[in-house]
Amino acid sequence: GRPTVDFIGGEPTLHPDLPRLIAHARGAGFTQTSICTNGVLLLRRGYLDRLVDAGLTMVRFSFHHHRPEIANALADVGGLGERYVDVAKTLFARADLHLHVYRILLAHTIDDAPEYMRWLVAHNQTGRPIDLTFGMPSMRGRLFDHREHYPPLDGLREKIAGLVEVAHALGIEPLFHHAPACILPDDPGRVACSVIDTHEVEALSGTSAAQNFEGEARHGEACGRCALRGRCHGLPSAYWERDAAAAEQWFRPIAFAR
Repeated sequence: GRPTVDFIGGEPTLHPDLPRLIAHARGAGFTQTSICTNGVLLLRRGYLDRLVDAGLTMVRFSFHHHRPEIANALADVGGLGERYVDVAKTLFARADLHLHVYRILLAHTIDDAPEYMRWLVAHNQTGRPIDLTFGMPSMRGRLFDHREHYPPLDGLREKIAGLVEVAHALGIEPLFHHAPACILPDDPGRVACSVIDTHEVEALSGTSAAQNFEGEARHGEACGRCALRGRCHGLPSAYWERDAAAAEQWFRPIAFAR
């Protein structure tokens, strides 16, 4: 009921006509317009105000760590970590925008995700609950070649359940993306694949086909007994290549089919 245009990339703030594109989308009847961004260029003087004046209503902000030194290492570019933190503080001060925060959980950062959530709460000045999605690594982009970043399966469910518990205590209702539904077997509705249908629509012909955003992933034998078999894409191939037996044993079929 809320037609939305989301400008993604690459990095949409690099496009010189982004304000005009946002204004055109609003004029065409899209009540919500958003950008998916790492946010760095939003620090340009007056630029975020220009986007809001053009009709921007939401920012999906890829904010992968609140500690600058770790953010620098993740970006592999010196100095960006400090800027990411400045962007986060800027966006959390804007009550005129809906802020959606996205963070990937990596092997060496998953354990400090509770600290990250506390940082978000401490800096949130919007007056609204924090809209947060945690993403697991998927076989796309840089993570296709960096298998060492994938969190070990051993103890992963317990860590995810612990994150949800901390989030609830902080008033956050997190969503999990790029993850099998059984990563939260007692609460699979919190996993994106169980509640979101993704399709690619061909603009000229109007034909539609299911779209896989997970990259290369595989199902296990237990998946055949899962109510969400047709919606969940399984585990990334990185886990199968690391230890196929462990990947096979990790799955937990979901019983409900809502």
